[in-house]
Amino acid sequence: MTAPEGPPPPPLTQRALREILFGAVLLVVPWVLYPGSFATDGPAGPEVRAWTLAVLVVFLTMAAGGLFAFQGARRLLRIWSGVEPGPTGPRRQALAGALRDRKLRWAWGASVIVFVLFFAFFTGLLGVDLNGGLASRGGPYGAVVYCCGAWGITPGLVLVPTGTIELSANPQELLLLAVSTTLFSANMVAAVALWRGALRPGSATLAGTLGTLGALFVNCPQCGTLVLFSALEGTAAAGLLVGWVAFQTPLLVAAFPLSLLTLAYSARALARPGACPRPV
Repeated sequence: MTAPEGPPPPPLTQRALREILFGAVLLVVPWVLYPGSFATDGPAGPEVRAWTLAVLVVFLTMAAGGLFAFQGARRLLRIWSGVEPGPTGPRRQALAGALRDRKLRWAWGASVIVFVLFFAFFTGLLGVDLNGGLASRGGPYGAVVYCCGAWGITPGLVLVPTGTIELSANPQELLLLAVSTTLFSANMVAAVALWRGALRPGSATLAGTLGTLGALFVNCPQCGTLVLFSALEGTAAAGLLVGWVAFQTPLLVAAFPLSLLTLAYSARALARPGACPRPV
């Protein structure tokens, strides 16, 4: 007797979307349920070990969620580009082909490095003290922030490798960094693809400008906390920065739809035939 056949495997597109959704859940749920977000006092005595384990679980689960989401997005791009079977269309195929183009990997790398450094500096993930004031404890050290802040602010990690550099991280900023870096870099790669292959400098310029604007909406609400504000204190520009920071939440809400709409615009522009036939 032959073994009964099980249910057919889900289509690849559904598998990719499930991986992305599962990764998103792992990225969000652990720090939403973290007990330090509801506490008013930090751990003491024997509680420290349990809280440390909870912090470790939060960051490891977020790392696993990022891997699942990345794998799902990678599979989805393969389907859209036609490498794997699944529903696609000319716009999605053109965009996925540009994002998977090996000749544009340099654009991915450059945009990721620039955006990560820009984001880390402007949001406080990377702190620099040229006077060496961070070396007050006499050497490299790290610390864990167990509580007691709003959702996503705790748990936090702080690392001071030298007297001039401080690295810090919390779930909210790490999630924002991952999503915004992906969208910004994808927009930059699409703009480069338009500029190189489609012979449409106007479309490339508009796509790059809109993508950069979305990146600024994510980062520049934090600009008022920098030395830049101190340098401009007492001027009209300082007042402008204060007003800009006040709109942090609306700008963050607008940044991601703007980035997605820019990708949709780039996909449509990439799917159109070039203005002139490309030479053989």
